[in-house]
Amino acid sequence: LYAALAGGAPGPVSRTAPPMPAAAMAAGGAPAQGVAFVDAVKICLTKYIDFSGRASRSEFWWFFLFCVVVNVLTGWINYVGPLVSLALILPSIAVGVRRLHDTDRAGWWYLLV
Repeated sequence: LYAALAGGAPGPVSRTAPPMPAAAMAAGGAPAQGVAFVDAVKICLTKYIDFSGRASRSEFWWFFLFCVVVNVLTGWINYVGPLVSLALILPSIAVGVRRLHDTDRAGWWYLLV
């Protein structure tokens, strides 16, 4: 189990994350810091199946806030609330895994949370 969580075979654990695409990086090679609310939502919804790369702290929390607000607003509408929740599960998992990569952890740690 530890080897799976560490992202490799047993032995010395490498905590390096895969490289980010150039479009998602700032000039210095780090994840773009200070992402605005609308940009964070766009990034997360377009990278909904991208489990590689990194997500900045602001990207993660803005998307989390978006999910909470959308779920609260649509939660009381029959059939719409559950469908919206289902639609946001995969992007939420993907941004969580990318956030773990940014903190130099393997994405498999998401299963423990």
